[in-house]
Amino acid sequence: MKQNPDVSPLCDPAIRTNGHAYLGNHRSRRPIWSVELSAATDATEAQATRRFFGIGGATVSEEISVLSPEGSLLQVTAHQPYLEEEAFAHIRSAENGQSTIHYRLSVNGMLRERTERVRLPVVTLSFLPLFAGLHAAELLAGRMIKARFPVLKVMRSATVVLRAHRTPGGADVQVTPTSPLLRLLFGTTVYRFDAGLAVLLGYRGLLDPRDRKHNGRWHEYLGSIDLARPLPLPGC
Repeated sequence: MKQNPDVSPLCDPAIRTNGHAYLGNHRSRRPIWSVELSAATDATEAQATRRFFGIGGATVSEEISVLSPEGSLLQVTAHQPYLEEEAFAHIRSAENGQSTIHYRLSVNGMLRERTERVRLPVVTLSFLPLFAGLHAAELLAGRMIKARFPVLKVMRSATVVLRAHRTPGGADVQVTPTSPLLRLLFGTTVYRFDAGLAVLLGYRGLLDPRDRKHNGRWHEYLGSIDLARPLPLPGC
């Protein structure tokens, strides 16, 4: 991703692409949801969005990440209408490298809040393509980058590791939890890029929509997202 040191690394106008999501444990290639990915920027902030739609275009899940002009996460909101769940996290960075995440979670009208302190950059599913693009030089040089991933439904974050692997004509960025339990449950999420990590080509791993089982536990979905056209990432 080209960067001009005199301007923000996030300065392109709004970009958008559509696609379809498929479940990873199904033999058929029948799409389960339609997907919209978008990114928009102005002089003060950038915004990255992932939306999943069901039958008739109804929103199944939505995540919106708001970034500073320098490319750090300021806040994330997530909405699961069918679960009557809304979540929000505000991230405040300090000069000592420590960040504070303030969570707010509403489920069926019941509000809970929690604060957590972390010492790594904070990433989300919608923000990760931009984060990888902004760190393309380090990742493509073989460097491993650690980050914290806020799990909004439990108001806690988990450490993940980003690694880039070159592929014929492109590169994959793998995002893997350091927790053995989370690796067992969710495995590695893979973002497929062009060779310079400037254009997102596809995705495989944890999907945003989820359901609740009869025992109250969550049912998560793993699968892939096929894009109708590649998504160029904001960058100067």
